[in-house]
Amino acid sequence: MRRLRPPLLLVFALLACEDEDRPRGDIDVAPRYLATGVVRVENTQSVGASLRPFRFALADLALEAGEVTGRAEAPAGGPPWLLTGRYDLEADQYRFDGATTAVLTASTAEQVVSFAFRAEDGRPEDMVASELVGSVSTATPGSTANGRWLGVEDVPDQVPPPDPALISITPSPTRVGEFVVEGAPGASVGGAGIQVFRFTPARETPDVFTFPVEFSGEFAFPLVANPGDIVLFRAQVARRNGDAAIVTVPR
Repeated sequence: MRRLRPPLLLVFALLACEDEDRPRGDIDVAPRYLATGVVRVENTQSVGASLRPFRFALADLALEAGEVTGRAEAPAGGPPWLLTGRYDLEADQYRFDGATTAVLTASTAEQVVSFAFRAEDGRPEDMVASELVGSVSTATPGSTANGRWLGVEDVPDQVPPPDPALISITPSPTRVGEFVVEGAPGASVGGAGIQVFRFTPARETPDVFTFPVEFSGEFAFPLVANPGDIVLFRAQVARRNGDAAIVTVPR
């Protein structure tokens, strides 16, 4: 692991994220993180927006003399994006700007206009960043994409993600605009909690909820949503979060 030593405070900030539990002093970063996110895509030739989920891995983060370096790898393929950025005191975050072309939120190359994140020390508080919370903006000819992503430390004992094949989202039989979310037995870690992030084309930031999970791994709760919304599910065990599963609200 590489120790980050920022010029002032090690504070990663995400736009519109209002968590007050910020790291203090020095903090280590793990060798690798798995990230899942959603971008809001706007086409310059049409009205409205659509949603696109994405995944990537972030690795080899290091800070020296105020410069942050690392590597982003997308499962869609293509060469890894070699990150170089600096701590932004005014914005209170680490930023990786530079209009780089890379495969990140789409299956083909796009211009990465901005990329930023903050780090969080989970439980136990061992001064290792167990999570990264980030934002990204990209552009391709005729479209722009802006969104948020969640990263978790890639370790053998990480909390496992929910199984999207065992999660269903169906229209409520009694309430218009409401859906019923159900997890079958084994859908998530039993006896824990599940974090829910609902993304909608109307805005970039998601609605966030936490619900209990039965010891069998089952769960059920109502969710106000629109067809086409994207929902990320993360298992939460003793305030430790796992990688996210992606489920789309059916049209």
